[in-house]
This record gives sequence, C-alpha cells and structure tokens, in this order.
Amino acid sequence: MKKVILHIGSHKTGTSSIQSSIKNYNFKKIKAAVFPSINHSIPMYTIFSKNFLNYHVWKKKGYSNTQIIKKKKEFLNILNEQINDQTYDTLIISGEDISNLDQEDKILLINFFKNNKLDLEIVYFIRNPIDFCISSYQERIKGGLNEIKNHFQNFSSSNFNTVLPFLKNLSEDSVHIYSYDDSIKEYGDIVNAFSYYLNLSNLSNIRNNESLTEISLKIIYRLNNIPFKTLGNDKKFNARKKMRNELINYFTKNDYKQINKKIFTENLKINLKENEINLLKKYNFDTSFLNNKNHNIDNIIKYLNEFNIEDRIEFNKFCSQFILTDIIEKISLNSLILCLYLKFLYTDENDFINALRNEAISFEKKNFNFYKIYCYELMLMASYLRPKGVFIQKKLSKYNNHLKMKKV
Repeated sequence: MKKVILHIGSHKTGTSSIQSSIKNYNFKKIKAAVFPSINHSIPMYTIFSKNFLNYHVWKKKGYSNTQIIKKKKEFLNILNEQINDQTYDTLIISGEDISNLDQEDKILLINFFKNNKLDLEIVYFIRNPIDFCISSYQERIKGGLNEIKNHFQNFSSSNFNTVLPFLKNLSEDSVHIYSYDDSIKEYGDIVNAFSYYLNLSNLSNIRNNESLTEISLKIIYRLNNIPFKTLGNDKKFNARKKMRNELINYFTKNDYKQINKKIFTENLKINLKENEINLLKKYNFDTSFLNNKNHNIDNIIKYLNEFNIEDRIEFNKFCSQFILTDIIEKISLNSLILCLYLKFLYTDENDFINALRNEAISFEKKNFNFYKIYCYELMLMASYLRPKGVFIQKKLSKYNNHLKMKKV
C-alpha cells in the first residue's frame, strides 16, 4: 500500500454518514479501513493517545485498564495488517476523535505512517462555530451531560490548533481543509462532497441523522439529571444508546419540532483566539456572532426543562410502544423517563418489574422523604404489571400511606 487518507472530522460535520457510506468500500484499489466499529475514532484514539486509558468511550462502558490495553493491542494489530496489505494502494480511515488527539499524539500518528513509508493525506471539515456549538450541546447531552453551567460558560472552537500539527509536519498539499457549509451548498450533502473531494467512484450515500428533535433533547437531558446512573458498564451504555436511538428515530420520523437554535445563539458566549478567527475568515465564515453581548446559560436550562401538555402526550405515545400498561399517563414525567430507561436496560418483563421494585426500594433506603415520588411511582408501575405481587402491593400501600400523611 502507498497512501493513507485520514478523515479527522471535525465533530458534527456529518461524519457518521461518511463512515456509514464508506463501510466496506473497496474499489479501484482504494479501500476503507475495517475495524470492529465503523467509526474509526475508537481504534485510532486508543492506539495513538497517551491518555487512552481515560478515553470516555471505555469509561462509559466501565472497562478496566487491562481490558483497554488489550483493545489497544487488538486495534494496532488490525491497523498493521491493513497497511501491510499490498492488494490495494490507498486506505481510508475516518474518525472525528483523531482531531481530539493532542499535538504530541498527532506527531506520533504522523511518524507512524511515515515510518511505514506511506504518504499521508488529511481531510478536515470546518463548520460554522455557532452551529458547531449548538450541535456540541446536543452531543454532550446525548452522552450524559447534566451540569451545563460547568461545561459551557465560555465556548470556543479550536480548528486552528487541530490542524496545526499536520500543517507543520506534512506538505501543504497533503492537508485538505474544507468548509462544511460550502460543501453542503455545492454538493447537496456531505457524503457527495466527500466522494467528490476524494474522487471515490461507486460510493454509496447513506445518511445517518443523529440529531435530536426538541422533545428528545429534553427527555435525554432529564434522564441525565435523574438520580440514577445510566452509564458505567456495557449493559447500561447499550441501554442508554438504544433509548436515545429510538427517541431520535420516532420523533424525527414524525416530524416533531426541531431544537430552537435561537435560544442557544442568543444566550451563548463564544470566545475565539486570533488565529482561529483568521482561519474562519480565510474560509469566508461570518464572525459577527463574536459581538453577541448576551450570555445567560439559565435561559438555556429553562428551555431544556420546559415540557408542555402536548409534549407529554407525544411522549406517552412513544412510551406505550415499550411499556404495555395504561398507567403511563398517571406517572410523573421524570419517573416515567426512568421507567422507560429501565425497560431498555431489562428487556425481559419479569426482570423489568423486579428492577422497578428494586429501584423503588433503593430510593427508599437513600432518603424516602426526598425521593418519595420515585418510590411510589416506580412501585405503582410494578404493581400494575404484577398485580398479584404480595411484596409489591405491601410496599405500595406503605408508600401511599406516607404520601397521604404528608398531605395532611
């Protein structure tokens, strides 16, 4: 093999669609890399980052250091096998988290391919910082973020620092930087643009829409703030991912209203360094947003917490696909969201009912007075699904009596 084309993002520039489209691509001696995941971020970051043991993907899955080190060796073996395959000339690797490697790690990556006597080309898309910022909010909420104030007091983009190690260590014509916005305008979508820039024949165009609608964003944000860990091992990680994907598919398919971007643009403060501003201007991006004087994260949090009657009706319809009981409309929103997550976590009906019961008891032991609504409503759901459960009915009666006493 002679050349590696490294598509490094950036994040939120249609990378998932590109990765789905190049999966299994092998035409005219140009081949897409094959790893266990179609997103090559995971293997490439794990191989080349000095901080790979703290990679968020492994942390959310609850992997031990031994498991992660084993993964790194597996990925490196796969990469070496493919770059040593002489049946094709060019290998395409696509992973947006490559852009998150620090400068030393990127130099290590560059030298790895140089030492294997391979030409290296970089493909990088830049997105309008305001749209990028809004998408980043979505992505981090999807990933479990609940403390918004701590993460987004001052947002900045770092395209210049991302590409700088490549510009310094590769020839200028080996680093290809494109405007995401202009690419969409000219070629219709990012996959068509990617295919044109790389001169890829017979490339399938698969669109992966991972964007959240307003209601799905608000549901996931509430899930993040429920006092129950939805990450930490493979089972929880996969349940959360399944729930998120079902929300995206259902509410996107039903043309539910999109996120109100104005809420974000009017209340965000974005700080950019001079070299970043110059790079944006070079690619004809509007930088007038830098003059925005408003900065009120509380307005964004208020927006995320708003849930009207119509939203609740639609969410009830969604939940009824998975939780087969008419009690859904009687359960408060946060309790219902937790019930839904537990349903994805425990797909067997008996396991699901046991989980409802056990989590209600767990909340009771933590602090019944503080978590009494969760205790009562989780047990109430369990009682409807297992009406002959003696222990469940006994606990439900106890919780109900406590609630009545509080009202008095």
